[in-house]
Amino acid sequence: MNSKSEKNIKFKIQRFDPEKDKQYISIYTVPVRVGTTILDVLLYVKDNLDGTLTFRHQCRMGQCGSCGVILNGKPMLACYTQVLHLGVDTIKIEPLTNLPVIKDLVVNFDSFFKKHAKIEPILIKAEDTFKKITEFIQIPSDLKKYWDKAICIKCALCNASCPAEIDPKFLGPSSLTANYRFILDTRDDGNNKRLKNSSESIWLCTSCNSCTINCPKEIDCSTALTEERSLIIEDGILFPKTVKEALDSAFKYYNPIRMPSRKRKDWSINLNIKDLSIVKETRVLYFVGCLSSYDDRNKEIAKCITKIFRKMEVDFATLGNDEWCCGDHILRLGEKGLFEMLAEHNVSMFKKYTFDSIVTTSPHCYYTFVNDKPYTDLEMKVKHYSQFIAEALKKG
Repeated sequence: MNSKSEKNIKFKIQRFDPEKDKQYISIYTVPVRVGTTILDVLLYVKDNLDGTLTFRHQCRMGQCGSCGVILNGKPMLACYTQVLHLGVDTIKIEPLTNLPVIKDLVVNFDSFFKKHAKIEPILIKAEDTFKKITEFIQIPSDLKKYWDKAICIKCALCNASCPAEIDPKFLGPSSLTANYRFILDTRDDGNNKRLKNSSESIWLCTSCNSCTINCPKEIDCSTALTEERSLIIEDGILFPKTVKEALDSAFKYYNPIRMPSRKRKDWSINLNIKDLSIVKETRVLYFVGCLSSYDDRNKEIAKCITKIFRKMEVDFATLGNDEWCCGDHILRLGEKGLFEMLAEHNVSMFKKYTFDSIVTTSPHCYYTFVNDKPYTDLEMKVKHYSQFIAEALKKG
């Protein structure tokens, strides 16, 4: 490969000198080619430019989990990531977040592995069972239930992605997913103990999905935590008062913030907004969402959206008091039955009236309409208001 195949890329590497307790940034320009990984770059810098640069690596195959770093704000494995695939001329490399830095790109994993130890990542069975000279037989279909959750390489990219890690009580997506892996394992007899342990912190998860998005092994940690919470609720294990209040409110008032359902459309008083139950047909169904319907600050957002619709001469209407919570929060909290009740009502309203598309203020409503049954069965055109406006601006 000749020099024309090379490209010079600038790397800004976050450094830390523990002896001086000093943070600083070192900048290096490195020639890269097709196939050059971030780990190749780090080795090049250490071998040719700065022998003091400190980082971890081992297998070079994405199996050991040692080389996790933050690349332009995103947690990634250095050995997995090809430089040219990032598509930029300047790359900032930082140590993983949510773990203390030892030196340069090396972080201390002690707290990470202590959290794993708390969930007891071994089979829990009566002691007498282990004294028997026998195998714990498991059929392939039972293995399949948890296998995709058992391939974690303990790289801590999920923990570096997680906003809930700011609370030291939170066990973290990796540990909680491992906990759920053992709950699904038919050879394990520790379900009650595992659910009780996870119930103390699992509610701190915001269901932002960052752990799943950034996992190099494509483990769906976010869904695992949702399923785990569902089991906690089903078993009646103690869960926070705030969670109970949100679930009770959604059941009684069709919103999680304890506001009367009959006041859902009060935000639109004197705005002359069409109610779909009266007009029956519209081009855009504006699904307002719970906060924009009840919270004073968010009401102003809903009012602004309607002004924009009118400025654009968009034919729109709302469901008024017939709009119920989309159920996204309820589903992520693990209350599947209550989610189904809310969703089935909304779906019945969608089927009852005629419209071309749904525009919603809430990112949560948007997500569940696009990703969760029974909403997805309708194959609706759904847009977040920001998408709707951006498309309109693009069209001029």
